[in-house]
Amino acid sequence: MKKLLQLLKKMLAVFFVVSVVIVPAGGCTPAKKPIQPDNKLLPKTMPKLSTDQARQPAPNGIPVTPAELNRTASGLASLASGVPGVDRAYVALANTAAYVGVEMVDGTKAAPGTARREIADRIRRADRRLARVYVTTNKDTVSRIKGVAQGIADGRPVSDFAWEIAEIERRIVQENR
Repeated sequence: MKKLLQLLKKMLAVFFVVSVVIVPAGGCTPAKKPIQPDNKLLPKTMPKLSTDQARQPAPNGIPVTPAELNRTASGLASLASGVPGVDRAYVALANTAAYVGVEMVDGTKAAPGTARREIADRIRRADRRLARVYVTTNKDTVSRIKGVAQGIADGRPVSDFAWEIAEIERRIVQENR
């Protein structure tokens, strides 16, 4: 009986050493969490530019200063306003994409889809530097485009509107599915 008691004490001591010292030292590892990007507000589809890349001129002579962007966007907006059935048009430019918000004339017989295609074709023909032209008649998205265009016209850089432009593009793409 005495030997059994000593054996139990030894087993208890070994169990204590293993559970208190060895298991916590090697058994617990920190949780593997995904690395978060530097700016959580930027959408995943937007490329991250280094400071050297951001200072390089835009490809193919795309306007980059707010004054150039405003002048080009105003010309494209007046071109879009010339389409039958269009009351007003707002254009925001970012990189090689044009975002066009269109307010249609009330009671017009022109179908919004036809007008959108006509506007996109006219803008592509007018400025060959643009790779993509997004056109919408959705009131909320038009309001967002108007806000971005006004901000650029006021002299703010396009980079200030990166999140808003990504949201506009997402809405237009979803709207056209």
